[in-house]
Amino acid sequence: MMRYVKTKKYLLAALIIVLVIGIGAGTYVGSVLWIKKIGITVKPQATHTPPSMPFFLQNDAKWEGDIMGTSQYRLGGSGCLVSSLAAALNTLDVETDPQALNNVFADSDVYTPTGEVIWYKIKDAVPGVDYHYQRIFNSRTLENDLRQGKLPIVQVRYHKKGIFHWVLIVGADDEDFLMMDPLQQDKKITRLSNHGKVYAYRVLHAREE
Repeated sequence: MMRYVKTKKYLLAALIIVLVIGIGAGTYVGSVLWIKKIGITVKPQATHTPPSMPFFLQNDAKWEGDIMGTSQYRLGGSGCLVSSLAAALNTLDVETDPQALNNVFADSDVYTPTGEVIWYKIKDAVPGVDYHYQRIFNSRTLENDLRQGKLPIVQVRYHKKGIFHWVLIVGADDEDFLMMDPLQQDKKITRLSNHGKVYAYRVLHAREE
């Protein structure tokens, strides 16, 4: 009888553990899907002064017609991420611009056939640089990066309802995160809330040896 009771307790404990793990996994997956599909609103708790850095427009006449790898897409229409990456790289002491970076990415097969960046290949294309990402992130994630001198790259919907668009977070004021938007034609740092919610997050950093 005692052996039966102990076995029953072990089975109950195992069931509880499985349930807890299942609930945790479900919560994680749910949060990931929520951010990806619905997006989240982020607000800073402190001010962060933007660093001195170049402001790159994806549709700059110098490179707007450049093709992205073997795809049919050009920087002028689809180069928001490349422009954000180029600006971020300059803060990591890598002198480049969207045209030069696009050429490096093409030569290093960083692009998919549809012109999307294969993130893990960046470290092979650009020596000394790597990236980090989190599927679940929040305002603190972005602020921690800014405090460490890193510039987060986030995905938004252009003017809240448009196509997906990548921008570079460069600082924060008392009310909002500040961004370099590759489609901001006057090249002025603007507020992230102009585009509303955030749907994805990445950040470049110096590679740890």
